[in-house]
Amino acid sequence: MAEGMTSADQRPQGASIMEALVLLKTGLPRLPDHLQDQLTKHLETFNHLLKEIHQNIQEHHNQVNNFLKQMEKYNELPRSQTIELQPSLLRAVKEPESPKAPQLAECPQRPTDTGDPRSSDGLHQALGGDRMLPCLPHSQEPQFWNETLTRELFRLFVHCFNWEETAQKSRGNSVLGPSEEQEEEEEEEMLTLGKKEESGARAPFLKLLTWDSEDFEDTWDRTGVEPGRSKRFAVPHKVEKMRVLKHGGSVLSAAVSSFSRHAFTCSKEGIKVWSLVGQVAEDRCPESYLRPVTQTQEALASSRGCPSLGTCLLSSDNTTLLAGGRNLAGVKLWDLSAPSLYLKTELPCPGLTCQALTAKMEESLVLAGFSEGVIRLWDLRDRSMIRDISCHPNGARSLALMNHRLWAGGMDANLHCWDLRVPGEVRSLQFNSQIMSLSLNPQGDQIILGLANGQHWLQPSTGGPAHMVGSKGGTILGVKFSPYGQWWVSVGTDDMVTIHTLPTGTKAFQVLETSCINCCTVSSNNRLVVTGSQDQATVYQITY
Repeated sequence: MAEGMTSADQRPQGASIMEALVLLKTGLPRLPDHLQDQLTKHLETFNHLLKEIHQNIQEHHNQVNNFLKQMEKYNELPRSQTIELQPSLLRAVKEPESPKAPQLAECPQRPTDTGDPRSSDGLHQALGGDRMLPCLPHSQEPQFWNETLTRELFRLFVHCFNWEETAQKSRGNSVLGPSEEQEEEEEEEMLTLGKKEESGARAPFLKLLTWDSEDFEDTWDRTGVEPGRSKRFAVPHKVEKMRVLKHGGSVLSAAVSSFSRHAFTCSKEGIKVWSLVGQVAEDRCPESYLRPVTQTQEALASSRGCPSLGTCLLSSDNTTLLAGGRNLAGVKLWDLSAPSLYLKTELPCPGLTCQALTAKMEESLVLAGFSEGVIRLWDLRDRSMIRDISCHPNGARSLALMNHRLWAGGMDANLHCWDLRVPGEVRSLQFNSQIMSLSLNPQGDQIILGLANGQHWLQPSTGGPAHMVGSKGGTILGVKFSPYGQWWVSVGTDDMVTIHTLPTGTKAFQVLETSCINCCTVSSNNRLVVTGSQDQATVYQITY
């Protein structure tokens, strides 16, 4: 084989690179001298790096071969040598403190684990070291192949937050290692972990929700994003069903906080608070349950009718949860910024049934629409009522507030607009069906309307005619714009979660659920959609 090799095969790799450089120079006669010099330097540097990589790989191979030779050496120990070691080994275990112990008793014992991560030889000694291997019985395989390394690493991991306690427990150990009690505890911990992993692997669509800040940062090379625009303004690329929240009753309203990583589902009986952290495919255990009234208040209010909730709202700063309903003394506000949930205040509205809520927390302004044909404004600083706005009964089923303009839609099939700085209604727009839900584009220039006949209408907030942008196969019960105004989600009696894109209302995605969907919302980070149906809420994750 060596005689058949050509001179080109025997040249070093560096020589071929330099020859390629000469050919490159002759092939590019028009290349300026300074560019040729730069190209030469870059190729020489590249050649040098390739040589270093080749040397490192060769050194790694040598180390692996040496290790394998050492292991073969220990595995081929003569049986007679191990038999002679057995009595001495037993005496060393029975009499660890005897000065007359044979010389073999000085074989380095397995020290206790001090848990010091800075110690470079602690793990090596804990594993027995090189000199411990001849002390093994011939009938046993080397401990390295019995996953001693895995066991020790797992023990260090389990006790990483309790180093001192681990060291105290192991100080009384014998020469050969930890006590039997410790080993049983470690085996139980490993079995418990294995059972958890096996049970978790069987869960359907079991996947962590995306919360990393990297996922929310702007990238400029995303598909579906126009040149020079962030992925925040892109059309969703994929919708994944991540979690089901078993509320146990019809979910009338929902909210989600990407700041505290919680979802809120509202039914007549109360609001359940769900943590969205961790791997849970189906959650039946909420963190908290916020009832409309206490048991004492419920007993006192039984004569007036059973108190119930109908809607909830999360403030734009994610610090306050608002809720209203029927037969309540007022609109309730829970503080989410405190260490534990508590009722912060209550805005009085006795005898009124709340259907919709909106707020402008930076101006301490809260508004509520009531089925009795009243829209009430409060000042949060002193809980005082600012004014009442009259409208058609059930004419304020849905509210939206932008700057000083208030929009309301309801069962009278009219879209009403008020300027809060002046008295009286600014304008009213008639549609061909009841307005079941509306949502204001965060850009402030459009309002999307969901009608009872299944049509979507886009109304410019600055004036001008509305135009239809798509439809659904049933009554629309909820619509919600994304935080950056490039798409909206729509739900209703067709059991479909539909994502529509601007400007034409094209359907980007449709997801079928098992029952009528009452409400929907989108998280402020533009990544989560939560829907509420007959007995549960569903969390979807948006991918761009």
